[in-house]
Amino acid sequence: MFKKVLSSLGFGCATIDTVIGEQEVVAGQPLHAELQVRGGDTEQDIQAVILELVTECRVEMTENASRRGEVVVASSRIEVGRIGANEERTIPLRLDVPAGAPVTDGSTKSELRTRLEILGGIDPRDSDQVKILPTPVVAAILQGMKKAGFLLVDTEVEHRPDDPSHPVVQEFDFRPVPAVDFGVDDVELSFFPIEGGVEVLVMADSRAGIRGGQHAEPIRLEVMETDIAGLDFAAKLRAAIGETG
Repeated sequence: MFKKVLSSLGFGCATIDTVIGEQEVVAGQPLHAELQVRGGDTEQDIQAVILELVTECRVEMTENASRRGEVVVASSRIEVGRIGANEERTIPLRLDVPAGAPVTDGSTKSELRTRLEILGGIDPRDSDQVKILPTPVVAAILQGMKKAGFLLVDTEVEHRPDDPSHPVVQEFDFRPVPAVDFGVDDVELSFFPIEGGVEVLVMADSRAGIRGGQHAEPIRLEVMETDIAGLDFAAKLRAAIGETG
């Protein structure tokens, strides 16, 4: 009985270690891992394993203000049951990463957090860094911006809890290299996954004196996965930026 009381306080309770198959995952693909559970000094009832893919990023609050924060991008709950004293158990884990999950770049970073829900006890926890890579079409667009003469400065995440179709939108902030002059100070790209591709929102800040240093009207582009092989992304992006700037 005394050992059970100690377990409920966190002494001699079950411990966990999450082993991720690959530290990198492409947005839109599943993340696979194993949870290694070792029972404590007494048997315990584990209600569930809770998985959360959490992104730490600059979260946009208003148009001109942001703060460091965390956004839960994906989560899953897996039933477990009772684990015996000193029992060792391996539980396979799978978490579907959304196609719109924020890409790891700049100040945007993600980690997989795992915890056990233990009835009447303290929940063991674990966390592991995960690098989220862009989808092939988003990667091609980002490479196109580089070829067009723009450097990625930072990324920011807009949290939209009231928009179930796009609850998290990542914004990529670019600036032209000194040798390039489009009449803009910076360009912002946002990506919205669609069937077979992505919709890109292109916004440019015009240089003061051209349009008063204000946001021009944004341009929306649809880029499909089938465009990757034959489309000149740099030329298409230059044209779009020219329209907005």
